[in-house]
Amino acid sequence: MADGVRVNGELTLGENVADLGGAAIALNAYRSHLAKHPEQDIVLDGFTPTQRFGYMMVTLLTSALIGNLLLLPSLLAGPLGSLFGRRYTRKQIAPALEAIEMERPAPVGMRMHAAEPVHTDHLRRGINA
Repeated sequence: MADGVRVNGELTLGENVADLGGAAIALNAYRSHLAKHPEQDIVLDGFTPTQRFGYMMVTLLTSALIGNLLLLPSLLAGPLGSLFGRRYTRKQIAPALEAIEMERPAPVGMRMHAAEPVHTDHLRRGINA
């Protein structure tokens, strides 16, 4: 997520609850496994099994975040991104452009029509097409 961009918690509430529910189910499954296999319920390197589970979850979430922050934007900005991109008209993206203050005047001599399709990767690079 870009600096200064805020998430509307009301819009992400369902996803947040689902993520938390999934983590709780995974932790309960792990604890159930330890109850059936008490020989594995040991302190290892100073961490209890529950602490190791938490450390593993943080590691997985961090690796996913790094992938989103570093790899995905560079892939989508290149030629590969055009394979997955959706074409939008200027009318469809106008509210988003206003919200993030990216709207720029068209270069002299360039025709701009509301029905003209625009590929989103042009906007990411700051080029009006």
